[in-house]
Amino acid sequence: MKRINFDLQQLIAFVAIAERSSFKLAAEAINLSTPALSRRIEKLESKLGVRLFNRTTREVKLTPVGRSFLDRVLVTLEQLEETALNIGDIAELYIGQITIACIPSTIDSLLIKPIEHLIKHYPKIKIKILDGSESSVIENVKNGKADFGLGFLSSPIPGIIFEKIQDDIFIALMRKTDPLATNQKIEWKQLSKHRLITIGQESGNRQILNSELFNLGLSSSIAIEANRVSSLPNLVSAGFGTGIAPLLSFNQENHPDVRAIPLTKPTLSREIGVIKAHGGKLSPIAEILLGQIKTP
Repeated sequence: MKRINFDLQQLIAFVAIAERSSFKLAAEAINLSTPALSRRIEKLESKLGVRLFNRTTREVKLTPVGRSFLDRVLVTLEQLEETALNIGDIAELYIGQITIACIPSTIDSLLIKPIEHLIKHYPKIKIKILDGSESSVIENVKNGKADFGLGFLSSPIPGIIFEKIQDDIFIALMRKTDPLATNQKIEWKQLSKHRLITIGQESGNRQILNSELFNLGLSSSIAIEANRVSSLPNLVSAGFGTGIAPLLSFNQENHPDVRAIPLTKPTLSREIGVIKAHGGKLSPIAEILLGQIKTP
């Protein structure tokens, strides 16, 4: 079979004329002079050995061969465009960047292993982690600084989509020397005589806690408030009281003298999940990372 080396610009010129039935209009559409456009078509016809257009002073019409050739050229150009887009996606996977906004407690529990997977398969990828409070995660997602977020919503937010991944129960943090520290579970009422250490009012975690603390009559037992939930185990370890925090925020290895004990009656939890902007479209690399995060 004879192989013909087509010039892409010649094919584009051919389609432009076929769609407009005019050399002049086609030349204007692709920013080319009419004589230059004519030369391209002449060269294409010469390569093919057939006439593609019947030209008169009044009109330009495709020949039967030209109509058949047009159908094939349109398919070819569409395939080329799709291939170029796919190559762009592949390039982005290997050399792109992804930004995740998250509350700090999700880094160990949800991000470490998926990021390891991503780096293993796409070693040139750049990853930016914006770890902060619930409000900062939401803000970074809303303003487009982050591809998506990981955290919780203390209340629904307009323009934000939340997809739950898991529940994160609240626990009591106690020194191992505390008489209650041997318990497998602790009821909230058992903390009535304890000095409580919890997160400040600005935190979304505190918004979840407030109504329960009030209903259980424990609000007056709060002795210390901290800006960061990660500070609570240190304060407990120092002997200042009993901490109340989400389980994911506590790393046992970093605090061997502190025990984390589930709180019951009632069991209180926050929903941890993916935070995305409504109508936003994730990049291919962000979709891959998110898929890893959602995989148990």
